[in-house]
Amino acid sequence: MRRLYFLIIALFFLFGANAQQTDTSQTKSSQTAIIRDLPDSPKKLKFLSIVDGKQRFGRHIKKVNPKNIINVDVLKRDDAVSKYGKLGINGVVVITTKHYVIKTYQRKLSSFSLEYNNYLEQNKNDDSGLVYLINGGVVDGSRFEIIKKLFDEIEKVKTVDFIDKLSEKLNLNNPKPIVVITTKQ
Repeated sequence: MRRLYFLIIALFFLFGANAQQTDTSQTKSSQTAIIRDLPDSPKKLKFLSIVDGKQRFGRHIKKVNPKNIINVDVLKRDDAVSKYGKLGINGVVVITTKHYVIKTYQRKLSSFSLEYNNYLEQNKNDDSGLVYLINGGVVDGSRFEIIKKLFDEIEKVKTVDFIDKLSEKLNLNNPKPIVVITTKQ
């Protein structure tokens, strides 16, 4: 039992540190060392892990690349049992990855704007060439920070406008299309 708690704490620190940084200064071997040392037998590793909304048991987190993690939550016994029932008796690690976050906010924004959806289809779901505005403010920062901010606001979206040719109308040198998001206050 002690080993399990140690493992959960080690995973929390490993993923927590990576989730807070865009580019880590750690080497790839140090990031994957703890994950590779996880026991291979599900009998030895009985805590529940939720990766991008899918329930798995501990071993599955071996497949998650630490560089792709947006968020990690570690739920201790009482919280885990109240949320996941008997499956959470040994704790739960909830991991959210970049791929899941991007897919989620793009799906939601596409439901509000056909033009945005068309842009994503034409650009193979690559939205890095867009400027996002939320309630009049530019969503800026590293790509990682922008993704996280968009995901954090996704449940509050009220309207989405896609403006492709604004720079021509205003004589701006910004050739990027703009996605204007208004949220519920």
